[in-house]
Amino acid sequence: GGPTYRERVFAELDAEEFPRLSTVARRWEDLTARDTYAKGVRALVKGLLP
Repeated sequence: GGPTYRERVFAELDAEEFPRLSTVARRWEDLTARDTYAKGVRALVKGLLP
């Protein structure tokens, strides 16, 4: 019933040490729930091509 490990970690983030991560911490669950695998693979392959 208490907070999850992820919730505890994000609650304790040092905004000065992790400024980018701390700005998205509250949206992390929504952001990571998106299916972006195919888009990421295409970007990786495109970056490897001459």
